[in-house]
Amino acid sequence: MDKGDITEEGGKAITSTITSAITSPEPLECPPATSDYPPPITTNPEFPPIYGPFPYKPDHLCCIIPCRKGSTRCPSKNSRPFSTTTLIRKKLEVLTNVPEIDSIIVSSDDELVLRIAKEFNVIIHVRPPEFAHEDSPTSASDLFTHLSSTCLQLSPPTTHIMYSTVVTPFLPAPLYSHLIRTFSTSPLTSLATVSNLQTFCYYNSSPLNFSPSSQPKSQNLPPLQTLTYAANILPLPSMLTGLVQTQDCVFYPLASPYDIDIDTPYDFTVASLLESNGLTEAKDFKDYVDYCHNLKIRRPLLLDCTVRDGGFTNGFRFSMEFVRDGYKAVSDAGFDYYEVGFIGGGRGPFDDVGDGVIGELRKIEGCKLTVMLRVEDFNGWEGDVDMVRILCDDFTGVKRVKEWYKDRGYEVGVCVKDMGGGKFEDIVGEIGEVDFIWVMDTKGDGRDVGREVSYLRYLVGKGGGGGGVGFHGHDNLGDGWEKTREAIEGGAVIVDGCMGGLGRGGGNVKSERIAVEQFEGGEHLDYIPIVKFVSSYILSFRSPHSRLVYFLTGHYSIHPSYGTCVLEDPEFKDLDFGEVIELLNRVKERCESGEVSGFNREAMH
Repeated sequence: MDKGDITEEGGKAITSTITSAITSPEPLECPPATSDYPPPITTNPEFPPIYGPFPYKPDHLCCIIPCRKGSTRCPSKNSRPFSTTTLIRKKLEVLTNVPEIDSIIVSSDDELVLRIAKEFNVIIHVRPPEFAHEDSPTSASDLFTHLSSTCLQLSPPTTHIMYSTVVTPFLPAPLYSHLIRTFSTSPLTSLATVSNLQTFCYYNSSPLNFSPSSQPKSQNLPPLQTLTYAANILPLPSMLTGLVQTQDCVFYPLASPYDIDIDTPYDFTVASLLESNGLTEAKDFKDYVDYCHNLKIRRPLLLDCTVRDGGFTNGFRFSMEFVRDGYKAVSDAGFDYYEVGFIGGGRGPFDDVGDGVIGELRKIEGCKLTVMLRVEDFNGWEGDVDMVRILCDDFTGVKRVKEWYKDRGYEVGVCVKDMGGGKFEDIVGEIGEVDFIWVMDTKGDGRDVGREVSYLRYLVGKGGGGGGVGFHGHDNLGDGWEKTREAIEGGAVIVDGCMGGLGRGGGNVKSERIAVEQFEGGEHLDYIPIVKFVSSYILSFRSPHSRLVYFLTGHYSIHPSYGTCVLEDPEFKDLDFGEVIELLNRVKERCESGEVSGFNREAMH
């Protein structure tokens, strides 16, 4: 019986054979240890070897997965959502891909667990009530005997058991194979996975692993070993006696996160977050620590897309004067890129930028020029720009377009609409190496941008594709800058902005807001050219509803009544904007010096 259910009739018949199986087990034919023992194993250097090769293998290894429904510390932990999966599903996806396992039994009183198990065509054991409730008088050893007895029905006969719980979710299939091979080559009769607990421990007021009078450094403490139950491998007759490890047991220490054992809601939450962030292998932690060590919160590269994104507000119809003066403004402010518009569209002049526009801008000594190309509009366009950003809904055709421009020496960025969720994993494998990959805040919703950027950076580095992560933020909820700042703190190396926030829908994060930010080492941009451009082209600062003057009062941390006075007082409302900036800056200096506080009109003279 390789697949199917353990029947009630078969279960009754089992009990009559347990005693003889226990009292007359087949001897294990393990070769004796020698003075040269153990020789090294080099088949998988990721997992540390303990014993070296002996010609012994279990004849038939059955894996038993226990899944009781009624956990009181962490209810339904085996079947409740665990990131995008469940613990039982994740464990079965691993163990069904371990070639050394001959059969698998899932034992549970949880209908959902059993329903999931049936999807994997494993053997189902419906656990009886006396082994399913915490208040039952049966012990764990009674359970071990009961579960192992179910294997006596199997054909071919089971010789060995691997007892494996689902609450150790991070062991990969190659590690299970390695554990089984380690047991197979060991002169001892069982193997148990453990976690090394290297901390100062007491029991009944007595120290367990150190002397208080000569207390060592924590890294020099002898570790205590705690059973994880990720894998307990032993002969069937031994488990029939109620054991899951024999007296002569190989204790195999697991590295983190393989040693995680979920018992409490805290354990479940931490493990679920690790799963969601892709930190599921031992090397992932070193990679992540190295990444954090090298990460510096510094000024990212800045890209202004006023013309391209702002084009959605006016049919992509701007005057050349607007585009030229905008280029001067962001260049003088210290931005790194200026996006001129789309290529290949048909909704207006700057939805299909001509060579004449780019040629006019090249007469100005300014920052780098970029265009955006919808992947479906690709027609082999080449122009005098520094970077081409490819916009797409999915990844169809992106790699071909990307490689076409990379071969011709362009910087290339990829922008995926509403970037998030499963698209992170897909993009790393689909597009290959690019200069930048943008997280696009297409909907302008309040999602966790910092985590998304950090995770995408991790995936890009893990995939070896290179390239920096960028962020394009919208301001629908008035949080455009907050999201952009979170992206920068999460490791974004390039971020977008639009002067005056001009952009599709609720607009974009304002370039002038980015420009006033003081980055690491006191570095900041010259925001004045952008503010002047916004005043001249995008907002009327004389309007009583103008946000620009109040933007300055907020930045200068002065009372907003100074802004109201500039907008409405006859003495000031005819000032040009440069004079307004000088006036409010003078007020700021007087407030900082303590000469005035709050609103005092005299401070404006």
